[in-house]
Amino acid sequence: MEVGMTTPDQLAVQMGTSLGLQELRAGVTLFGSLIANKPPNIGVVKRMLRSAWAAFGNVQIVDVKDLIFSIKLDNEEAARKIADGGPWTIMGFAFCVQYWPLTLALEELNTV
Repeated sequence: MEVGMTTPDQLAVQMGTSLGLQELRAGVTLFGSLIANKPPNIGVVKRMLRSAWAAFGNVQIVDVKDLIFSIKLDNEEAARKIADGGPWTIMGFAFCVQYWPLTLALEELNTV
């Protein structure tokens, strides 16, 4: 290999670092399913969840697809309280929360 060339392993580490993948693995990830017959305003749903969970510290909520949300917390205790505290109600709809094993793809999750 030529001097100054990057190996595939080095490139993978550089990509992971630049994409923030180490941060993705830090903390605890849950997923939530909103059971609704008509999709509500996603921004409002996320604000209501953040408000309801404000006491649990830093909560990151991302809408993944079709009323499925990724919920990222800094610690296990907060995640357990949210997962065990449900089902939650948002705008009259049930919001079910479960742990998201990072070894499973979104399509493999039991979302209901």
